[in-house]
Amino acid sequence: MKLRDLPFALAGLAFGWFLVGVVHRTVRATAPRPSRLERSLSAMATGGLFVGVSELGGDLWVAAITAAFTGVALALAESDWHHRVIPNAITYPSLVVSAAALAGAAVADRPVDLEAAGLGLLAYGGGLFVVALIAPRGMGMGDVKLAALAGLVLGSRGLGAVAVAAGLGVLLGGVGAGVARALGQSRKSQIPYGPFLAAGAIAAALWAHPLEQVYLSRLR
Repeated sequence: MKLRDLPFALAGLAFGWFLVGVVHRTVRATAPRPSRLERSLSAMATGGLFVGVSELGGDLWVAAITAAFTGVALALAESDWHHRVIPNAITYPSLVVSAAALAGAAVADRPVDLEAAGLGLLAYGGGLFVVALIAPRGMGMGDVKLAALAGLVLGSRGLGAVAVAAGLGVLLGGVGAGVARALGQSRKSQIPYGPFLAAGAIAAALWAHPLEQVYLSRLR
C-alpha cells in the first residue's frame, strides 16, 4: 500500500459523491433523487478506482489526471445505463479541465505526450463521430464525447492505451448486444453503448500495458 493511497481514496469518495449530484441535476425532471445508499456506493466505487490508479505508481500529477478520468467514466457509464444520457454538464468540463491539466503537466515536464493526446482525441472521438453520423440509432453524440475524452487522457500515456480502450469498448459492446438479443430484446431496441466504452477506457487506464502485451503475444 502506498502512502498516497489514502488521499486518493478520500478524493475519490468526494469526487464520486459530487458526480452523482451532477448527474441527478441533469436528469431530475425524469428520474427520482438517488438514495443515500446509491450515492454512497457510487462514491465508494470511485474511491476504489482512485486507489487502483494510485497503486500503479508513477508521476503524481499524471496519476491524479488518470484517476479523475476513471471517476468521470464511471459516472457517465452509470448515467447512460440508468437514464440513457451522457451529460454534457460532465463531458464538456472534463474535456476542458483534462486538456488544461495535461498542458500544465507538459509545461512542468511531467511524463505526458501532448501530441499523442491530441491524436487520441481525434482518432477515437473522430472515429465514433463518423459512426454516429452513419448509424445514429446505435451511437450517440454523448458516446462520441466520452470517446474523445478517453482518447485525450489515455493518449497522453501513449496511443497503445487508446487502442486498448477502443478495442475493449467494441468487444464489450458486441458481447453486451449479443446478451441483450439472447434475453429477447429486438434489434430495434436501443442499448446504451456508453457503459461499454467506459469499461474499456477504465480497463485501459488501469491495465493498458499488460493488455497490450497479451494482444501482441497472440500476434506472434
